[in-house]
Amino acid sequence: MEWLDIEDKRFWQRLLIFGLLLNLIVVLTSDLGLDTHVRMAADEDGDLPWGHTRPIDPHASNPADGGTVSSPISESETMIKLQSALQMIVLIAIAGMISIRLAALVSIYPTFIFSTGRAYQEVGIAIYAAVAVIFLCYYFNRSDGKQKSLTKRWDLTGKPIHPGFAILAGISLCAILQIKGIITMELALIAGAIIGLVAFVSSKYGVVAVEKIELSTRGIGIIAGGGVMLVMVILGFLGYGGTLSVIGDAPLRYVSALAFSILGVMIIYTFFGMMLWPFIPAMWKMMAEKLDYNSTRNFIIISAFSAAITTYVAALWTYESLLWDSRWPWVIWTMGNNGRYISMLMIPWFILLSRLKEQDSSLPSLEEPRSLAKPLLIAILLVLPISIITALHGQTMWSDEAAVAMELESGEHFLLVSDSDLGMHWLYTFYGPLDAEENNITGHWRSDQASWIDDLTSGLAQVETIILAPEITDSPPGWSESASGEVDLLNGGGQWRVLVRDE
Repeated sequence: MEWLDIEDKRFWQRLLIFGLLLNLIVVLTSDLGLDTHVRMAADEDGDLPWGHTRPIDPHASNPADGGTVSSPISESETMIKLQSALQMIVLIAIAGMISIRLAALVSIYPTFIFSTGRAYQEVGIAIYAAVAVIFLCYYFNRSDGKQKSLTKRWDLTGKPIHPGFAILAGISLCAILQIKGIITMELALIAGAIIGLVAFVSSKYGVVAVEKIELSTRGIGIIAGGGVMLVMVILGFLGYGGTLSVIGDAPLRYVSALAFSILGVMIIYTFFGMMLWPFIPAMWKMMAEKLDYNSTRNFIIISAFSAAITTYVAALWTYESLLWDSRWPWVIWTMGNNGRYISMLMIPWFILLSRLKEQDSSLPSLEEPRSLAKPLLIAILLVLPISIITALHGQTMWSDEAAVAMELESGEHFLLVSDSDLGMHWLYTFYGPLDAEENNITGHWRSDQASWIDDLTSGLAQVETIILAPEITDSPPGWSESASGEVDLLNGGGQWRVLVRDE
């Protein structure tokens, strides 16, 4: 069939158009994500009004506990969605500079569609990661404009990085840390410039160093990734590194979480989701040889970041499961989308594939899949249904409807009762719909494991309205149901209820 002829450039053009359409649709169909709602509730300093999303008591919130978030959002929902869509267009354009085929794959990658609809930060991070890898691993060496592939125009073999490109690469890497709130903008610029200069100096000797090392590109990458993972695990075991410190608190649970993280992050989100699996065996075999400096550095970056993300996601799952007192390992299903963090490496992976292709013309690639044409088509067809469902369904927030049904007045308090998983995140989805800041409304949260019914006569005596999440079936005496609604099946199903005190 002509429509499924992967060797026909029209196939990729149509796929790209279809992917762009899916990204447009998801912006229209999906509500903003839980993390985005939390960031919107914070003030300009990042302070949260209703308490930390990681409360001291894992089953109860306390507005006095405070708590902060990185990168608070002050824009309107419309502006946030517009910015999210524009970021995705920029990412697709960067991929298109490398290959229209890569742009098509990026456009249908479910993780990017998911993040675009929910206005998550993964698309922006992927932009910085792509820019950093391009500037670190390639050097613009031709100006004839005849080459169509960006990777064919960038060649660093035997040459140091241009200092300007090195600094831009360093700043791009540090911008990722700034987006996540780990460092400030000023520090990102300073640290990025320093990292860039170090990369420039090291590149002058890196070629010689790589030639002297009697290790394959694959071996060096494995050492880099293994080293990063080992350092992170040791730091966590010794109680350092914030979330990583949970490794020392629950080492056995962490080991099992790491196994699930490898499965989710590397197998599902990377090899399957990025449609890389047809190429991995040939790439892995080729990297068993000692390749050029740039390919080696490219793989080191991929390996190091993959190890760091896999290690961190496992720690995050372990930490949150203990924080929420959740059943293990079922909480991983709730937190499974954390594997999306690896999306930053999609473009670097395909840049590496292009680079390897230049060194061995017999290697199948995205531009010339050859014997891998059918497997690549299968990979695309397996991912497309997920992309379509992600775009058409999006995420819906039952809290929008429930907020309207509550009919709260200025200065009132309300209580959300839900299970402990992401309970505080769900509480903050009420903040915007209620115009909580303007109306001086205070929200409280209790898990279904807390003594929330008793609290209604003591610590929560000021509460006149209760929201019961779909999973909550109990009803306290002296309260009547004033409204209810159904939750979309794909978002959990069930019925939410609004209760008010009897007169």
